[in-house]
Amino acid sequence: MHKKNQGWRSRGLSDPVNSNNLSKRKLGDCDFQDSSNKNIVAYEAHGGILSKIYFEGHVRTFRRSLQRRREELETIADVDQWKFRVIFVAYGFNSGLPDHFEVDGIKVETEFITLDDLYNRTDIDAAEFIGYFNSLFIAILNDRRTPSAVREKIRVLI
Repeated sequence: MHKKNQGWRSRGLSDPVNSNNLSKRKLGDCDFQDSSNKNIVAYEAHGGILSKIYFEGHVRTFRRSLQRRREELETIADVDQWKFRVIFVAYGFNSGLPDHFEVDGIKVETEFITLDDLYNRTDIDAAEFIGYFNSLFIAILNDRRTPSAVREKIRVLI
């Protein structure tokens, strides 16, 4: 999807579950930047039904993160020349969520997909998926920085 050998650079992939977007200047739980095409795609995961309140909270965080990241992006091109998209991944979505929002006059496209949709978009084989799953889920879940309550919730779900 956003492979390094295709020009994408990731931010936030191995962060703990409760990692702060603002402190790491992430535009979602993780984001992928293709500097040559001035394109950033962020993913924001939600463990339930995505509501307008959660969406609006993310827009506020996005705005603040973009302000902190602006100088970095402008070493490549003016921020209004970049293309931004946030993909919200959840089990379901309330109606009335917009197809875009604006931050300082910059249009940010939004997309809303389920976990199944995300899985069906990937072009990785089973072995590659298992590698990603182990390094980006299991290893992080077992990391000392992950709260024990999160591990317990996963144990109950499994």
